[in-house]
Amino acid sequence: MRKNKFFMLFIVALFSFLVPIMSSSNTAKAVSMEKINALVSAKEYAHDQYMSKQAVYDQLTSSAGEGFKTSAANYAMKHLKANWNKNALKSAKSYVKQQNLSQQGVYDQLISSSGDQFTASQAQYAVNHLKVNWDKVALKSAKEYQTQQNMSAQDIKEQLVSSSGEQFTEEQADYAIQHLNQ
Repeated sequence: MRKNKFFMLFIVALFSFLVPIMSSSNTAKAVSMEKINALVSAKEYAHDQYMSKQAVYDQLTSSAGEGFKTSAANYAMKHLKANWNKNALKSAKSYVKQQNLSQQGVYDQLISSSGDQFTASQAQYAVNHLKVNWDKVALKSAKEYQTQQNMSAQDIKEQLVSSSGEQFTEEQADYAIQHLNQ
């Protein structure tokens, strides 16, 4: 992936010198390498890692991330074309598959300021478009609690429905408990 990024940077850099970008006053204005590099990085985060718009911007400007100046990050975000709903949906699918999160758990993770930072509407789009049998996700989560933590059925159910736990519905938790030992 690094080779692709460097090759892409080279191509973009080459074009930046050959094809100046026109400003609104129709005078040629070259784009700085920093802005081009920020755009290349932004595309990678949005298209390969399915980050939210805010997460991409934060990664570009963070000293722990790319460390670009805000002007370069703003340029990148202005010129970045991404489908944020699609990114939210891809992230949501990953959470269900890897962590057995409930519908509410997925939504909360997607909008969390310490999580993915998608907008509420993007997170809702993702949750609405997930093709998931939530009963089976609850059952899978319940089985993990049973085998890994040796919890009783009652404790598992409480964990599954708890607002500070898994946040499955009562019906989903009931299904999980009824099918736990099958």
